[in-house]
Amino acid sequence: MKTRTKATIITVPVAVVAFLLSPILFPPAEVGAGPTSAQIPLLVLLGVGDAVLLGLGVSFLVFGYPVPPGTPHGHPHGHPHGHPHGMCSEAAGVRVDWQMRPAPRTEGFFESVWGLAQDGETDQSGRPGLLQAA
Repeated sequence: MKTRTKATIITVPVAVVAFLLSPILFPPAEVGAGPTSAQIPLLVLLGVGDAVLLGLGVSFLVFGYPVPPGTPHGHPHGHPHGHPHGMCSEAAGVRVDWQMRPAPRTEGFFESVWGLAQDGETDQSGRPGLLQAA
């Protein structure tokens, strides 16, 4: 099934439900005059647009952004190894450069957990209790 078809299957029901529930979830203000008859079609159009955008957002969360196979892509600010235009494509597939750096207080955390484990203040899985972890 194509990605557009999947996105449509998600977008339409979410948009219809959001449009139908919008007066319940966001009731009109009780202060001031109501809309004129000329404003009602514009307000309906805005409501439909909001509902469709919500449905598209949900389908984006479910399926992600569709990138066709073979499309070169990469970070826009360049690659640390000097690939032009930030593109990094390998003949065998996709290449990812990943670097891990510890958080600033990681050493202290491991020292505390190791000390609690040495003192027998952890459970069978090695996790300290709530009071010990604080």
